[in-house]
This record gives sequence, structure tokens and C-alpha cells, in this order.
Amino acid sequence: MSNHLKAISFFLLGIVFLAGGEWFYRRRTKAFATGLLGGGLAILYGSVFYSYFLLDQLITLHTGLLLCILITGAAVLLSLRYNSQTIAALALAGGFLPFLTYVCAFGLADQAYLIAMGYLFTLNSLLLIISSCKNWRIIKYISFALNIPSLVYLAFSIPWVC
Repeated sequence: MSNHLKAISFFLLGIVFLAGGEWFYRRRTKAFATGLLGGGLAILYGSVFYSYFLLDQLITLHTGLLLCILITGAAVLLSLRYNSQTIAALALAGGFLPFLTYVCAFGLADQAYLIAMGYLFTLNSLLLIISSCKNWRIIKYISFALNIPSLVYLAFSIPWVC
């Protein structure tokens, strides 16, 4: 299988999981549907990571970050639509996963700091939407636990220009 076909297969698998989750929600099997939706989101995040890091940079960094933002936005909409903390928690963990893995694998260089700050700002803005609509404590704790290391890394690794 070529790299392009592998990437397309992973993205399609994530979309099939999301469609299956939607279908099972309509059939009133909430627990299974929540697992499919969360799994579909996780597969989509993994597809972005896999397409950039492991398949010879099939997508660019900017495209990958944009896709992660879109996936996180979809996850926020799904968690609010189905009133599901589980979907929100999976979206939150999946939203921070690309940033943390990229930083651990490669670190950040000049322009990547600005992209990372923009990505984290967008991710936190989406989480703010959830917080304004719902009072889910676990989401706040997970967000805090994932956000603090990211911000500390950015604060202490940015080269200061004097």
C-alpha cells in the first residue's frame, strides 16, 4: 500500500467510526455510540499525526494543525450535542496530543513557536466554549493538567530577543 492510500484509509476509518457513533445514538445505544464517537475522534487525531510524522510528511505542518483544530471543533460540537463529558475528555486529550508529541519528538524552532501558541490559543478557546455551556469539573481538571506543561514549555523555551 502506498503512503497516500494508508493516510486515506486512516482518515476514512475515523469518519466511519463517527458515522457509526451517530447511527448508534439514533438507535438509543448511548454507551456504544459514545465509544465510537470518541474512538473516531482519536483515530482522526492519530491520522493527522501519522500522516505528518510517519508517512514522510504527506501533509504540511500548517495543514496538520488546521486539521487538528477542525477535529477539536467537531469534538466540542459533538460533546455539547450529546451532553457527553467522555467525548469532551477524548477531544481534549486528542487536541493536546499533536502538540505534546511534536514537542517531545522534535522540539520547536523559530516560527513553530508562533504556530504552537496559535494552536493552543484556539484549543483553549474551544474549551472555553464548553466551559461557558457546561459545568463539567473533570474537563477543567484535564484541561489544567494538559495546559500547564504546554505553557511552561513555551514560556521557558522561547528564545528571547534583546
